[in-house]
Amino acid sequence: MKAGITGLVRDIFIICVFFLCMFYGFMEVVHFNFIASCFVLLFVSTLAIVISRYIDHQLQDYRFAMPARLLTIVAILVFFSYQIFTPYFYSTSSLETEAKDQIEYLSLLQDDTLDQAEQNIIMEHTFTADMVQTFAMMKQVPRLDWTEPVLEQVNRKMNQFDVTIHVNHSDEKFIITFKREAGVFKVDGWLTMP
Repeated sequence: MKAGITGLVRDIFIICVFFLCMFYGFMEVVHFNFIASCFVLLFVSTLAIVISRYIDHQLQDYRFAMPARLLTIVAILVFFSYQIFTPYFYSTSSLETEAKDQIEYLSLLQDDTLDQAEQNIIMEHTFTADMVQTFAMMKQVPRLDWTEPVLEQVNRKMNQFDVTIHVNHSDEKFIITFKREAGVFKVDGWLTMP
């Protein structure tokens, strides 16, 4: 019975370390074209298997191998839970504060005296990489007049959250989607409500 449990924990450990290696490898693969991505993904998956098997082999002779494997499994599961459900790890008030800070920073784009480099810095700080790339392709800077916003509602969805705001100087409402990127919540899109 003990050998069966040890084998199961070993297998789960190898799978968790493999997926952790693949997670970081996949983050780098998305920047290549399709053929290069296939080769890089094959290399990363092979490397992930080798690394996970090597770590497991090194733990075999360790006196506390079972607790070390279990702690590693729990740590990796918590890590992936955080990556998938990031907004649920934050209180509503801290999400509101993050949203207000990003909206205030975004209002700096209204300044017509900014040059292109300053606008790019503000956009990279405020928008996700996909949004920045979209604006760069369209060769335009978003002019969003969200001064003095009143936050009405925060909705969490997997790895992002939506904030419903009402702008004081108009009757329009906006739903702004924030997504965590590079350790900061950034604007990933918005929708104007009638």
